[in-house]
Amino acid sequence: IWGFFVFNEPLGMFSIIGIIALSGIVVNDALILIEFINSRRRVGVARRRSILEAGAARLRPIILTSITTILGLSPMAIGLFGVDPLMRPMALAIVLGLSFATVLTLIVIPAVYGVFDDFSMLVLRHPLGLTRAKWREILAEKERRRGRATEVHESASDSSPDLGHAPEPAVAPAQSVQAMGSVRVDPESVV
Repeated sequence: IWGFFVFNEPLGMFSIIGIIALSGIVVNDALILIEFINSRRRVGVARRRSILEAGAARLRPIILTSITTILGLSPMAIGLFGVDPLMRPMALAIVLGLSFATVLTLIVIPAVYGVFDDFSMLVLRHPLGLTRAKWREILAEKERRRGRATEVHESASDSSPDLGHAPEPAVAPAQSVQAMGSVRVDPESVV
């Protein structure tokens, strides 16, 4: 909005449309960055490392899309080759806003992501420094241990006497289950 005062341009309907278009472009850039951070975190990369990798990997696409948009709309925003009173405020809003918002996207969005992630870890009582994947592993291991403890407790409280017999196998010895889920019958064991 400060750019309109610098260029002595009034805020009108077309400048508001330009601001709406600008917000769509900026949100798209931020989503590209955050999606890359989240994809790296899902793989198990630590938060700080994933933020740094996202900044390095998404720097070029974000800069290139911003530069091409700015350079494409600059002649219309500045008024080269004639001034269009309807389109100039829209182009001015996008060019000036995108120039400012690109820097904010590359610097502020990763910082805000880190702050919100710290806050969510604090609220969810995650130990700081663990990735979500590692935290899920720890919780799954606790559940497995709890499940084994329940099984041991149930088998210890079983009141049926042990007669020395081996338990019946769940699958007959003549059959073996392969990885693809098909059943193979051993021809020698078939009578």
